[in-house]
Amino acid sequence: MNIWKYKPRVRKVFKFIGGWLVCCGLLFLGYSLFVLFDPEATVRINGEETKEFGIKLLFTIFSLVFTLIGLFFAFMPKCIFNKVFEINAKLATKIGNQ
Repeated sequence: MNIWKYKPRVRKVFKFIGGWLVCCGLLFLGYSLFVLFDPEATVRINGEETKEFGIKLLFTIFSLVFTLIGLFFAFMPKCIFNKVFEINAKLATKIGNQ
């Protein structure tokens, strides 16, 4: 199986997924910032509603990380993508030969 012919398609898929992660992450981030700065806003965790600042901050950090991962996928430099693709191709050939 020649995996190298799929390289341009895989790069486009990475960019598409990165774009969706950025869109969803920005929605999460906007809502989490609203919740973070509103002292009366509650967050449901483990079935209980809480107003703790630490939980709200954790939600905001998660949203920020989600957005950053999306930005990385969407704007991944070609040299890093090539390295990731080569590692994936080597693993695919090793698994395929067993």
